[in-house]
Amino acid sequence: MPCVREVLRFFISIINPKDRNDKRVICIGLDLVTVMLECGGKSLVDIKSLRVLMQDGLYHHLLALLKHESIDDFGRSLRKCFLFI
Repeated sequence: MPCVREVLRFFISIINPKDRNDKRVICIGLDLVTVMLECGGKSLVDIKSLRVLMQDGLYHHLLALLKHESIDDFGRSLRKCFLFI
């Protein structure tokens, strides 16, 4: 599980809009998060360390990206928010 946690941490770091990441990097990161959520689904939240990472970092960055100017970033972020429901 430590490997999965580090991969998730990396995905969270590259979608952080405050880190001045390139738009393409953020889009790739959002696509990778989509794959992770679609494949992992509910089993991700069953593991406490992954759930904490998603609650503290992923949700925060996704909400920040919803305020972003780019309609592409907005659409990708919104899709991830619906995957959490």
